[in-house]
Amino acid sequence: MPNPEIQAILGFLTQPGSTPWPIATETWLTLCDETEIEELMDSLCAISPPLAPEQHQYWDWLVNQILTRLAAQPAWECTFRTDLFTSLYAHLGATSKSRNQLVQFLAKRAFQEDLQAVVEVITTDPPIDELHVGTALAPLIQNSDLEWELIFPALLDGISNPTTAASILDLANFATRKEHLPAHPAGDMVPHLNMMLSTIVKQLDVLSETQASPNDMHDVAQQVEQAVALAVSLCDSLSLISDESSTPALYQAMGLTHRRVQTEAAAALARLGEADGEAHLIEMASQPASRLRVIQYARELGIESRLDPSLVTESAVAESQLALFLSEPTQLGFPPQVLETIESRTCFWPGYDDPVTNHLIRFRYEMGEMSYENIGIAGAMTFAISEDLGALSHDEAYAYFAGIHAEHDDIYELAIDQLTEPQRIDADRCERRIHDSGFEGVEPVLLGRLFERTALVAVATMDGNSGFVIASVEEIQWINQPPSPRPITAYQAYDIYKGTVLLNTFNP
Repeated sequence: MPNPEIQAILGFLTQPGSTPWPIATETWLTLCDETEIEELMDSLCAISPPLAPEQHQYWDWLVNQILTRLAAQPAWECTFRTDLFTSLYAHLGATSKSRNQLVQFLAKRAFQEDLQAVVEVITTDPPIDELHVGTALAPLIQNSDLEWELIFPALLDGISNPTTAASILDLANFATRKEHLPAHPAGDMVPHLNMMLSTIVKQLDVLSETQASPNDMHDVAQQVEQAVALAVSLCDSLSLISDESSTPALYQAMGLTHRRVQTEAAAALARLGEADGEAHLIEMASQPASRLRVIQYARELGIESRLDPSLVTESAVAESQLALFLSEPTQLGFPPQVLETIESRTCFWPGYDDPVTNHLIRFRYEMGEMSYENIGIAGAMTFAISEDLGALSHDEAYAYFAGIHAEHDDIYELAIDQLTEPQRIDADRCERRIHDSGFEGVEPVLLGRLFERTALVAVATMDGNSGFVIASVEEIQWINQPPSPRPITAYQAYDIYKGTVLLNTFNP
């Protein structure tokens, strides 16, 4: 007899609409046994695959729920057939945003049939997004007992595909560097790798001179990002293989304007005994975004003593960490022109048992007549935000970074219009204290809870200066906020308060 819950799920998928999944479905997926999950996965391949984006949303949700259910136990305890995953992967189609997770599960379980299937999928029908390829292969790196001979050299069949090439080479480079394989699996493909690198260098040269229209800028940026990633992977592969025939292509790569590619190419040339490569590698240490990798390669090559001592200090390394953070595509996408450590402080920090040294770093972007400046941190965390922290004292800046990542069930904030009656009474009590302390123009914004402390955050003025006042039974804290095009918010003011309390508690 057909399972009624499974039939209901299949019926929901085949009926177009905009209603969310029933709560009963999520509950059933949490409580059902593995045989029912297996039956569901098998049944999904028997109905029409998703075609429209709206349909994919429902399928993606279901796949995520299935894999979340399977993740409740070690992957190797799942006895589902390998083809159950690969069939559903193929059924979902190339535009699916979740099918890479099916390959990721097989890579994590890592049975022999699973690994063979991973290789087959990545080389013949890979995800269309490079990031999805990387996440699908990621579990292989974490598996200390992996049979790498089942992966390479077969996986190298996929390096001609620009979507998979960088991830495949990165995996091969990892396995070689960790000595999981006796030699680099692409050692017999050096001429092909050299040709690929030369082609990528020419492509990056062309892209660097492209005057893209506003509508095309995103596409060009994606092409550059993909090409740089592949160039870096190729340079690393050629460095590990160390074949002299790669020298011309590596010199071409070292001549590019992209710092990451320059660094990788210079390190590869230095490994081949090229003095110019070694000199350029040492020179690249002056670039904060390249510094950490240069230091790593200099140590591997035994030339660390040639580095400028001022570039290997704790603060110089911290500046490099922040430059890399700011260069991430999810941040500003490129490093600032100026970084300056303004204070280093060692203290106990939330989440750490021992004292940690943190560095406050001022950074600045200069873009013609325009500039952008702010404060970031490196040490226990590497972080920066778009709101202007420049007017904060050093104590307040440290407190903000300590408070922003403080997470606990008893730490939360509520907007003033969301308060219950008892919470409203607490807010009124704190507001009276603010008025009694001489603040004017008081406008309550939110109420925060920090373990046993309840505090009200309000916009206010003091002696003609605008800012935020945070009041609790224990204390009042004033945060001056001069005019700025990127002012901090009340929530960030509360982060400063949280961090102040936590740091004072940990460092009495």
